[in-house]
Parts: sequence; C-alpha cells; structure tokens
Amino acid sequence: MAFPVSPQQRVERLLEVVRDHKSPLILTHDNPDPDSIASAVALAQIFRERLKLESKIAFGGIVGRAENRALIKVLKLPVVSLSKIDVADHDLFALVDTQPANGNHSLPKGFRAEVVIDHHPPRDETFEAAYLDVGGDYGATSTILVEYLRAAGLTPTPEVATALFYGIKSDTRDLVRQTEPVDIDSYAFLLPLCNKQALDEIEHPLLPPE
Repeated sequence: MAFPVSPQQRVERLLEVVRDHKSPLILTHDNPDPDSIASAVALAQIFRERLKLESKIAFGGIVGRAENRALIKVLKLPVVSLSKIDVADHDLFALVDTQPANGNHSLPKGFRAEVVIDHHPPRDETFEAAYLDVGGDYGATSTILVEYLRAAGLTPTPEVATALFYGIKSDTRDLVRQTEPVDIDSYAFLLPLCNKQALDEIEHPLLPPE
C-alpha cells in the first residue's frame, strides 16, 4: 500500500529517516532488472542532492540479460556486486523493488532494512522498516522514484532519467502490462530528459560472437 499522503510528504519523511546517517547502502533485488537498477540510482541521487550523502549501490547474484548489462555499462551506473562491498561499513540499508521477506535480495542476516520502496504488494515484515512505501497503483518502482524526484524539486541526471525511462518501459512492457496513469505521466516526463543514443545502445546491445 502507498502512503495516503502526497509525494512531497513522503519524500520529507524519507529524508527525515535518512538524514542522520553517514553511509547508505542501497540494494536491488538479486539478478536485478532495469526497474530495480533504475530505482536504486534515482534514490542515490536524492540522497546525494538533498542530504549530501554518497551511497553505495549493490546487487546479489548476477546481471544476466545483455540489455541489463548494457544499462549499467552504457550509462556508467555505479552499481556493483555485493561481494565487493563490506556491509559492516554502512549504517543505513535501503531495499528497492524488493522487500525484507521476499528472499530475493542479499542483505545479510543481522542487518535490517530501514528504507523499503517497492511497487509490489506489502509483506508483513516490511512494516518493521522505519520508512516504507510499498504497493499502490504503480506499474514500476521506477515510477515511485520519479514522483520522489519531482516532489524533491530535482531533475534526474540524463543517466538516471534514461535508466528510469527504461525501467518503466521494461516493467510495463511498453506501457501495456499493469500500467497506471502515473506510469504514463512519468514516462512522458522522462522522455525529453533521456539520452536517446544511450537508450538505443541499451535496447540493442552488441552481443559477443558466442
């Protein structure tokens, strides 16, 4: 369920929870798709520009599909394998496009997610988070992050805008599957901000001979 408050109120509540921390770690779900990757980099931009906090972004598993690898490579997104991260170096953990009880993320036992943002239906354990925004009428978690950026008065960087656009496009199958009006509005907002050449390279990646 989404909070029954405006995006502006949700963003301010999010910033209030994160404000006194120094080293956020944002986790996608394992084997991340474009929606999860895009949501993570957008959340990192919000933390950076509103709170002057530099986040690490990590995933468990692998980035399998050629398009997903191209998304990270072409846009030079700072997304790395969790195996390269010392989780104990961080004092705040955020999950995007997944939830604590889902079993498809790699936040180690003993560490609790204080921020959970996901367009999928809520799980009971999610309500233990200090900040949660889950469920609601969204076709993609990227759409929630677009609302946050706009509510925070921030313009996504071309890289973040392109990632979010592709996140919405892929999760809704070109606005055909489980698409809500807010997804369409976000899609239209992002389109002029995208790097069109990069988007073409992501959608049509060069494949190795094998």
